[in-house]
Amino acid sequence: MKKLIIKKKEKRKKLNPKVMFYTFLMMALGVIWLGSYTVNDHTKHLTEKPVSKEEEKPVSKAANKEVNTTDTKKNNEEILIKEIEETLENTTNNERASLPSPKGDEKAVITYIKLPVSGDIIKPFSDSELIYSETMADYRTHPGIDIQSNIGDDVFSPQNGKITEISKDEELGYSITVDHGNMISKISNLSSKINLNVGDKVNLGQKIAICGDSADYEIADKPHIHYELKVNGVNVDPLEYLE
Repeated sequence: MKKLIIKKKEKRKKLNPKVMFYTFLMMALGVIWLGSYTVNDHTKHLTEKPVSKEEEKPVSKAANKEVNTTDTKKNNEEILIKEIEETLENTTNNERASLPSPKGDEKAVITYIKLPVSGDIIKPFSDSELIYSETMADYRTHPGIDIQSNIGDDVFSPQNGKITEISKDEELGYSITVDHGNMISKISNLSSKINLNVGDKVNLGQKIAICGDSADYEIADKPHIHYELKVNGVNVDPLEYLE
């Protein structure tokens, strides 16, 4: 019994050194690998240089320089455009010296008109001198011109514009008012057959009405069209603004 027990103990003692050797060897290799990975990873983070605020400053300065250059260029362009506009405006104003200046910049500037009908002037414009009226048998001013025309003749727009009023009164009969911008035409003694409406746009030479005999205050005169022209709200002689 004793011999058997002694042999078993000796056998166990011979195996332990070998197993322990390989066990410690594997553990050592694991520790070495883990340490190497940790050191490399830590070194990588240490070697990565973060972007500092000082390094960002050159980029910001370059961007600011570009923005400043763009702003300066834009300002120079605006100044140049303004100077050109002022030069054109001064030149245009000199060319219109004989024409009353318009009140609103948003309105078109018209420098001439064409008569709404072709015919002789049977009564001239007069804003101061009194003219005898055959119908009223008195002397009075005449804020427009009377152009001889046959009843039924076509009546045309004196210029481009928009119809702002279609009216009828005892003095001038049926009338159409056309706003040309800085000028306003009022054509009277028309027929009641008017096919246009207030707000309609018309072009120079476009038919807008036909001649009638609706002006009671001028009924004794020959058939005609009564034509008034206003420039900036003031009645003027239409003959002075013919093309």
